[in-house]
Amino acid sequence: MLYAIRSNTFYVRTKIAWKNIAAKIRSKPAHPSNYQAGYSPDTDNVPVINEELGVQSIAARQQAHNLGWLHPTAHLLIFSPDSRYILMQCRASGKDSSGNLLGQSVGGHVGGTPEMVGQKIKQEIILATLDKETWEEAGIRGLSYLFCQLFRYNSSLLPSQHIYRNQEMAFLFTSRYSGRAIPNPTEVKWMGWFSIDGIYKLLNKKPWLFSPSFRRDLAVYNEKQRKTKN
Repeated sequence: MLYAIRSNTFYVRTKIAWKNIAAKIRSKPAHPSNYQAGYSPDTDNVPVINEELGVQSIAARQQAHNLGWLHPTAHLLIFSPDSRYILMQCRASGKDSSGNLLGQSVGGHVGGTPEMVGQKIKQEIILATLDKETWEEAGIRGLSYLFCQLFRYNSSLLPSQHIYRNQEMAFLFTSRYSGRAIPNPTEVKWMGWFSIDGIYKLLNKKPWLFSPSFRRDLAVYNEKQRKTKN
Protein backbone atom coordinates (compact mmCIF):
# COMPACT_ATOMS: atom_id res chain seq x y z
CA MET A 1 0.00 0.00 0.00
CA LEU A 2 2.77 2.44 0.95
CA TYR A 3 4.70 1.68 -2.23
CA ALA A 4 1.55 2.26 -4.30
CA ILE A 5 1.15 5.69 -2.70
CA ARG A 6 4.80 6.55 -3.35
CA SER A 7 4.36 5.46 -6.97
CA ASN A 8 1.50 7.89 -7.53
CA THR A 9 2.43 10.72 -9.89
CA PHE A 10 0.94 13.34 -7.58
CA TYR A 11 3.05 12.03 -4.69
CA VAL A 12 6.22 12.10 -6.81
CA ARG A 13 5.58 15.64 -8.07
CA THR A 14 4.80 16.83 -4.53
CA LYS A 15 8.02 15.33 -3.23
CA ILE A 16 10.00 17.01 -6.00
CA ALA A 17 8.36 20.38 -5.26
CA TRP A 18 9.09 20.01 -1.55
CA LYS A 19 12.73 19.15 -2.22
CA ASN A 20 13.09 22.17 -4.52
CA ILE A 21 11.77 24.43 -1.77
CA ALA A 22 13.92 22.79 0.90
CA ALA A 23 17.03 23.19 -1.25
CA LYS A 24 16.48 26.96 -1.31
CA ILE A 25 16.00 27.49 2.42
CA ARG A 26 18.36 24.96 3.93
CA SER A 27 21.87 25.92 4.93
CA LYS A 28 24.63 24.48 2.76
CA PRO A 29 27.34 23.03 5.01
CA ALA A 30 30.69 21.92 3.65
CA HIS A 31 30.50 18.60 1.86
CA PRO A 32 32.45 15.68 3.41
CA SER A 33 34.42 15.31 0.17
CA ASN A 34 35.55 18.96 0.45
CA TYR A 35 35.08 19.16 -3.32
CA GLN A 36 33.94 22.52 -4.64
CA ALA A 37 32.73 22.62 -8.22
CA GLY A 38 33.83 25.77 -9.98
CA TYR A 39 31.51 25.44 -12.98
CA SER A 40 34.49 26.01 -15.25
CA PRO A 41 34.32 23.09 -17.68
CA ASP A 42 37.04 24.60 -19.85
CA THR A 43 39.55 23.89 -17.05
CA ASP A 44 38.84 20.14 -17.06
CA ASN A 45 40.78 17.99 -19.50
CA VAL A 46 39.24 14.92 -21.13
CA PRO A 47 40.66 12.19 -23.36
CA VAL A 48 39.58 12.46 -26.99
CA ILE A 49 38.95 8.91 -28.20
CA ASN A 50 38.01 6.93 -31.29
CA GLU A 51 35.26 4.32 -31.61
CA GLU A 52 37.65 1.62 -30.35
CA LEU A 53 38.26 3.63 -27.12
CA GLY A 54 41.80 4.54 -28.14
CA VAL A 55 42.98 7.89 -26.76
CA GLN A 56 43.95 10.21 -29.62
CA SER A 57 44.67 13.38 -27.66
CA ILE A 58 43.81 15.36 -24.55
CA ALA A 59 41.54 18.40 -24.78
CA ALA A 60 39.74 20.87 -22.56
CA ARG A 61 36.24 19.62 -21.85
CA GLN A 62 34.59 22.76 -23.25
CA GLN A 63 36.63 22.42 -26.44
CA ALA A 64 35.61 18.77 -26.81
CA HIS A 65 31.97 19.74 -26.34
CA ASN A 66 32.03 22.64 -28.77
CA LEU A 67 33.85 20.75 -31.52
CA GLY A 68 32.02 17.45 -31.11
CA TRP A 69 35.06 15.37 -30.16
CA LEU A 70 34.23 11.94 -28.79
CA HIS A 71 35.15 11.50 -25.12
CA PRO A 72 34.30 8.98 -22.36
CA THR A 73 31.85 9.49 -19.49
CA ALA A 74 30.72 7.30 -16.59
CA HIS A 75 27.04 7.06 -15.60
CA LEU A 76 25.60 5.30 -12.57
CA LEU A 77 22.04 4.31 -11.66
CA ILE A 78 21.76 3.46 -7.95
CA PHE A 79 18.86 1.22 -6.97
CA SER A 80 17.66 -0.04 -3.62
CA PRO A 81 18.49 -3.71 -2.89
CA ASP A 82 14.92 -4.72 -3.80
CA SER A 83 15.06 -2.69 -7.06
CA ARG A 84 11.88 -0.79 -6.18
CA TYR A 85 13.54 2.58 -5.56
CA ILE A 86 16.07 4.64 -7.46
CA LEU A 87 18.31 7.41 -6.16
CA MET A 88 17.65 10.54 -8.21
CA GLN A 89 19.51 13.82 -8.29
CA CYS A 90 18.30 17.22 -9.32
CA ARG A 91 21.18 18.88 -11.10
CA ALA A 92 22.43 22.19 -9.75
CA SER A 93 21.23 25.28 -11.59
CA GLY A 94 24.79 26.30 -12.45
CA LYS A 95 25.68 23.12 -14.33
CA ASP A 96 26.81 23.60 -17.93
CA SER A 97 23.94 21.42 -19.19
CA SER A 98 20.51 20.26 -17.94
CA GLY A 99 20.56 22.50 -14.88
CA ASN A 100 17.57 22.00 -12.51
CA LEU A 101 16.56 18.81 -14.32
CA LEU A 102 16.25 15.37 -12.76
CA GLY A 103 19.21 13.18 -13.64
CA GLN A 104 20.88 9.85 -13.04
CA SER A 105 22.19 9.05 -9.58
CA VAL A 106 25.77 9.98 -10.47
CA GLY A 107 27.59 10.91 -13.63
CA GLY A 108 30.80 12.51 -14.72
CA HIS A 109 33.57 12.87 -17.26
CA VAL A 110 36.68 10.74 -17.32
CA GLY A 111 39.68 12.95 -16.68
CA GLY A 112 42.49 13.06 -19.22
CA THR A 113 46.27 13.17 -18.76
CA PRO A 114 49.03 13.18 -21.40
CA GLU A 115 50.12 9.68 -20.34
CA MET A 116 46.83 8.29 -21.68
CA VAL A 117 47.54 9.20 -25.32
CA GLY A 118 48.07 6.09 -27.42
CA GLN A 119 46.38 3.82 -24.89
CA LYS A 120 42.85 2.46 -24.62
CA ILE A 121 40.37 3.49 -21.95
CA LYS A 122 40.49 0.70 -19.38
CA GLN A 123 37.73 -0.40 -17.04
CA GLU A 124 39.75 0.51 -13.94
CA ILE A 125 39.82 4.12 -15.13
CA ILE A 126 36.03 4.11 -15.43
CA LEU A 127 35.60 2.52 -12.00
CA ALA A 128 37.93 5.10 -10.47
CA THR A 129 35.84 7.83 -12.10
CA LEU A 130 32.68 6.32 -10.58
CA ASP A 131 34.31 6.20 -7.14
CA LYS A 132 35.38 9.83 -7.48
CA GLU A 133 32.05 11.13 -8.77
CA THR A 134 29.96 9.12 -6.28
CA TRP A 135 31.96 10.52 -3.37
CA GLU A 136 32.10 14.10 -4.67
CA GLU A 137 28.45 14.31 -5.74
CA ALA A 138 26.63 12.04 -3.30
CA GLY A 139 28.99 11.54 -0.35
CA ILE A 140 28.84 7.77 -0.83
CA ARG A 141 31.78 5.38 -0.72
CA GLY A 142 32.38 1.68 -1.05
CA LEU A 143 29.84 0.80 -3.73
CA SER A 144 30.10 -2.21 -6.00
CA TYR A 145 29.33 -1.58 -9.66
CA LEU A 146 27.69 -3.78 -12.27
CA PHE A 147 28.42 -2.95 -15.90
CA CYS A 148 25.28 -2.42 -17.95
CA GLN A 149 26.16 -1.05 -21.39
CA LEU A 150 28.63 0.98 -23.42
CA PHE A 151 26.95 3.27 -25.92
CA ARG A 152 27.49 6.45 -27.88
CA TYR A 153 25.46 9.41 -26.73
CA ASN A 154 25.02 12.67 -28.64
CA SER A 155 23.47 15.65 -26.90
CA SER A 156 22.32 18.51 -29.07
CA LEU A 157 22.91 22.12 -28.12
CA LEU A 158 20.73 23.25 -31.04
CA PRO A 159 17.91 20.67 -31.27
CA SER A 160 15.94 22.56 -33.92
CA GLN A 161 18.93 22.45 -36.28
CA HIS A 162 19.93 18.88 -35.43
CA ILE A 163 23.47 19.97 -34.62
CA TYR A 164 25.14 17.55 -32.23
CA ARG A 165 28.17 18.98 -30.55
CA ASN A 166 28.63 16.94 -27.40
CA GLN A 167 29.54 13.36 -28.28
CA GLU A 168 30.14 10.93 -25.44
CA MET A 169 31.05 7.29 -25.21
CA ALA A 170 29.00 6.50 -22.11
CA PHE A 171 29.85 3.66 -19.74
CA LEU A 172 26.62 2.86 -17.89
CA PHE A 173 26.77 1.00 -14.58
CA THR A 174 24.28 0.14 -11.86
CA SER A 175 24.72 -0.33 -8.13
CA ARG A 176 22.71 -1.32 -5.05
CA TYR A 177 22.56 0.85 -1.94
CA SER A 178 20.12 1.52 0.87
CA GLY A 179 21.76 4.28 2.86
CA ARG A 180 21.74 8.03 2.87
CA ALA A 181 23.14 10.27 0.17
CA ILE A 182 24.82 13.57 1.05
CA PRO A 183 24.44 15.82 -2.00
CA ASN A 184 27.21 18.27 -2.73
CA PRO A 185 25.44 21.65 -3.12
CA THR A 186 28.03 22.85 -5.63
CA GLU A 187 27.24 19.88 -7.88
CA VAL A 188 23.71 18.79 -6.99
CA LYS A 189 20.59 20.72 -6.02
CA TRP A 190 19.22 17.76 -4.06
CA MET A 191 19.09 13.97 -4.03
CA GLY A 192 16.38 11.56 -2.95
CA TRP A 193 14.95 8.08 -3.20
CA PHE A 194 11.92 7.65 -5.47
CA SER A 195 9.80 4.67 -6.38
CA ILE A 196 10.99 3.47 -9.76
CA ASP A 197 7.38 3.00 -10.87
CA GLY A 198 6.63 6.59 -9.88
CA ILE A 199 9.58 7.83 -11.92
CA TYR A 200 8.41 5.86 -14.96
CA LYS A 201 4.92 7.34 -14.66
CA LEU A 202 6.21 10.90 -14.35
CA LEU A 203 8.66 10.33 -17.19
CA ASN A 204 5.83 9.27 -19.47
CA LYS A 205 3.72 12.31 -18.56
CA LYS A 206 6.39 15.02 -18.23
CA PRO A 207 9.63 13.90 -19.90
CA TRP A 208 10.96 17.47 -19.99
CA LEU A 209 11.51 17.33 -16.21
CA PHE A 210 14.34 14.84 -16.79
CA SER A 211 17.73 15.34 -18.39
CA PRO A 212 18.11 13.81 -21.87
CA SER A 213 21.09 11.87 -20.55
CA PHE A 214 19.00 10.21 -17.82
CA ARG A 215 16.22 9.38 -20.25
CA ARG A 216 18.73 7.64 -22.51
CA ASP A 217 20.36 5.82 -19.58
CA LEU A 218 17.03 4.50 -18.37
CA ALA A 219 16.06 3.37 -21.86
CA VAL A 220 19.37 1.52 -22.25
CA TYR A 221 18.96 -0.07 -18.82
CA ASN A 222 15.41 -1.20 -19.59
CA GLU A 223 16.46 -2.73 -22.90
CA LYS A 224 19.29 -4.60 -21.18
CA GLN A 225 16.85 -5.90 -18.55
CA ARG A 226 14.43 -7.02 -21.25
CA LYS A 227 17.12 -8.94 -23.12
CA THR A 228 18.36 -10.53 -19.90
CA LYS A 229 14.88 -11.81 -19.04
CA ASN A 230 14.40 -13.23 -22.52
